Amino acid sequence: MGKNDMARLSWWAHWYLPQGEAENVVADYGDKAGAPSFAGAERPRKAAKKFIRPQSYYIWLGVFVVLAACAVIPVLSSRKFGWDAMRVVWKSLFSTGFPLYRVFLAVGVGVPLLWFRRRKGDKNPPLHKPIAVMLAILVITVGILWWMLWNYEHVFFGGFDPILGGLHAGEVNALAMKCIAALLAAAGVAGLVNARAVDRRWRAVYVLSLCALMMALKISSMFVYLDVSSTPMEWAFPTMLELTAVGLIGAGVSLC
Repeated sequence: MGKNDMARLSWWAHWYLPQGEAENVVADYGDKAGAPSFAGAERPRKAAKKFIRPQSYYIWLGVFVVLAACAVIPVLSSRKFGWDAMRVVWKSLFSTGFPLYRVFLAVGVGVPLLWFRRRKGDKNPPLHKPIAVMLAILVITVGILWWMLWNYEHVFFGGFDPILGGLHAGEVNALAMKCIAALLAAAGVAGLVNARAVDRRWRAVYVLSLCALMMALKISSMFVYLDVSSTPMEWAFPTMLELTAVGLIGAGVSLC
């Protein structure tokens, strides 16, 4: 079996199977002396798929859908550019009565820590470079979001005030923030996939992406719900600080 075939087999085995079972399957194929290379890109997938236990795999798919939804639904619900059917989520996302973003955070941070928990006797190999690079990009993104909030008068298109800057400026600003949140959601889902198929520590990318996209949506929401008696920084500071702390702490724990 060729090196590329083994890499693909490992990826699919870890996607379809729990970690211990996946490693056994990969080791079994690797020990077959003189095993012929797979013909075609689908063969490693089919080889791994033979070992699926449907109940276990469907439970994982359910967990994946729930966690992916925690990242995707807030973006799809955002005002003006979201789906009408999800506007109720947007209205409650940062409400003072029952802020729904905390539910997404509780699920999106808690479940990966439990699902991808370290097994007894496992040792962490050196951190994969892509994980470190993605986390560095996300930390920089969080810093940029703080800088944008701090310098809102000079950063946003047409100025912060949608009346002084024109109604169109408010829509452009909201769209810009939603685009950032959408990119972060994509990074989060990618981290979730890799946490299953490559290295459980990719969950740190998912956790930090989730918190960062909530920060982007919080800034976006200022164009709709800002209390005119306070500055944007005063209005958004507690939530932004909470999201930053949860993201950084959650990512740090996820690397353990």
